[in-house]
Amino acid sequence: MLSIRCFPWGGDYRPPAFASLACSPQGLLLSLWCREKNPQVRYTQPNDPVYLDSCLEAFLACYPGRREYLNFEMNANGALLLEFGPERANRRRLAPGEFPGCYPAVTPFPSEEGWGVRLAVSHQFLSQVYGEGNPPAPDSIRGNFYKCGSQPEHYACWGPIEAPTPDFHRPEFFQWLDGLWEMG
Repeated sequence: MLSIRCFPWGGDYRPPAFASLACSPQGLLLSLWCREKNPQVRYTQPNDPVYLDSCLEAFLACYPGRREYLNFEMNANGALLLEFGPERANRRRLAPGEFPGCYPAVTPFPSEEGWGVRLAVSHQFLSQVYGEGNPPAPDSIRGNFYKCGSQPEHYACWGPIEAPTPDFHRPEFFQWLDGLWEMG
């Protein structure tokens, strides 16, 4: 279990948040959850601006030598904002209709202590998005995990980020995820 507890931009609101990672022959399974009793939740549709709600996020760079990464941003409704590209400015939104049968699935789950999401990302989806023939090796994936929200405003990350203002689109601060995957 990874603790999302780095608050590089300060703030008093700091709900504990966590991530766990699993890899199977079918793909990647990420679970993210937060001890936040009353998350702000407004958005329900794919690619809605869920980062304005209480949000849990996984940013993954899946192939070494490639600059592109995926940002998976999810709220307590399970709405998913999904983009792909090499940096903040050059991102492409990925819609469910582009990837029939293999678009990532988000399952929200409430708990007594807060809320969470499970994200299933198939190797088929990753291969299509990246244009690679083979699935990524778990030890070659870099990434970071985040908790954010606008009411009250807060920004937490698993791996530290050195930037003067809040900015999760900083792949230079992604961490290697090797050794963190449960194999299934």
